[in-house]
Amino acid sequence: MAVLEVTDAQFNNEILQHPIAEFIVFYSVVHPASRILQPVIEELSTEFGDQLKFVKIDSFENPEWGLKYKVRTIPTIVLLRNGTEVARLIGFPIGDQNKLRLKTWIESNL
Repeated sequence: MAVLEVTDAQFNNEILQHPIAEFIVFYSVVHPASRILQPVIEELSTEFGDQLKFVKIDSFENPEWGLKYKVRTIPTIVLLRNGTEVARLIGFPIGDQNKLRLKTWIESNL
């Protein structure tokens, strides 16, 4: 399953009204950690696509929902279930184990 990119205008329909849990990445295309995170998220969306809807939103271009979720650091990952936040990961661990760390975080919060 591919990662869906949404705008502020699409967020409500794509996220808050979705029947399965959502993995939301608040990122920016100009932020180095966000660029490193993107291929990892794509891989994990294939692995967990039946359990999570993977969505990304550029917080600089679309600030509304980042403000509503009090995103202060880019990237920030928010896991929602039925529109309610159940977990948050601020920043992104850079290094050899970044995919494993993120996968473990997902599994512990599903």
